Amino acid sequence: QLDLNLAIRLFTQHRLWTALIHVYCALGDYTSPLELLVGECAQLAKQVLNAEPQEESPGAIGAAEAPLEQPILRCLLVRKLFFFLHRCFELRCFPLDPKEVPGLAHPGGAAIAELLRSVFRAERPMFPRLLRLSPLGLFGALSALFTSPSAGHALQAL
Repeated sequence: QLDLNLAIRLFTQHRLWTALIHVYCALGDYTSPLELLVGECAQLAKQVLNAEPQEESPGAIGAAEAPLEQPILRCLLVRKLFFFLHRCFELRCFPLDPKEVPGLAHPGGAAIAELLRSVFRAERPMFPRLLRLSPLGLFGALSALFTSPSAGHALQAL
């Protein structure tokens, strides 16, 4: 028998984010891992911004992008955050499909609504924090709502 509180505390303490996401998703909670990842990524972004001077040569690849986008997107955790959002918005399991790994929790239409309420809520909105982390990652994840047929059907059913 697994003590969920102990497992969640250990996963958080040792930064086992994928395992932590699996536990929360198995419980049907998609906003808690999102909030945890956003908080951790915000701290990581502060470290990256403080560690790297902001110099970019005019001919560098990605010079047209936001100057802070490149170093932050190199962080695996930030990419994992937006991949998690994208997979949820497509109604697909994170990080693999169930046929590849049986027993993964499959998000439903209610998960999309729950995540959207969390991102766009009036008190303590998460949208600006996600936007500061990566506009490209955020809008890429949100685009799944419009391009995934299963997400469209799930939203219409709500």
